[in-house]
Amino acid sequence: MNDTATAANEIMERAIMASGIFEMLDQKKTDRIVEKVFNAGFNSAIKLCIDLNYLGGLGHTVSIYANNNARIRQFSMLMNAGRIVVNTPSAQGAVGGIYNCLNTSFTLGCGTWGKNITTENVTTRHLLNIKRICRRRTNEKWLNFVKEKYLDEGESADDIIRSYHRNY
Repeated sequence: MNDTATAANEIMERAIMASGIFEMLDQKKTDRIVEKVFNAGFNSAIKLCIDLNYLGGLGHTVSIYANNNARIRQFSMLMNAGRIVVNTPSAQGAVGGIYNCLNTSFTLGCGTWGKNITTENVTTRHLLNIKRICRRRTNEKWLNFVKEKYLDEGESADDIIRSYHRNY
């Protein structure tokens, strides 16, 4: 790296540290400081990711390269993102179909974090207007369900769902 580039990186690093978030950076041009983040440690990296997420990516996609499941879980619990891709290039991983089993899409929902209705990868299924004709019919599952289970604090949501959908 030449002296001009080194000086520019030092100025950028000082500005980043002074601002707390990346206000003076273009959101798409933060790659240059990734190495600095890794050297700062895991907790600093998470704080930086949260700051970037709030700067303009709420609900979208975050990625982490890690083999430690506890760290992956910690990261995923802290990030407001509809897609947390692990050990995957984030742009290709987010659209699905190549590196994972997400629905292939070029329209990514950001959920309520990003003021969207869904966090799913939006597919043609989401864009079709499907009419459903529903006729009145007694819901036998509902009539046969023991409704006291809703008030039983010992029952989990999964237990209630399993009980409701059981075959008689």
